[in-house]
Amino acid sequence: MKVESEQVLFEVSANLPRIKIYSGALFTVKIEGYMVQVGGICQRDDLTAIPPTPILPPSPGSKEIRCPAGSQLIEAMQFVDEND
Repeated sequence: MKVESEQVLFEVSANLPRIKIYSGALFTVKIEGYMVQVGGICQRDDLTAIPPTPILPPSPGSKEIRCPAGSQLIEAMQFVDEND
């Protein structure tokens, strides 16, 4: 299975200590002939000021983004455009 991807990435950082850091991504991937928008938000596991990056597109056969080591997926979403 071939996965083609376009992406948008965003980060949210806190200026205060002891606040979690987040990154999110939205990927448009072509899976089995359909364009699927797959997104999610990754939360850093510790309280460092470094956002969890890089966020990777779904693995072939999956519709869920991949958060980097030291973070976890806290929100996932997907939209399918069946007109493509």
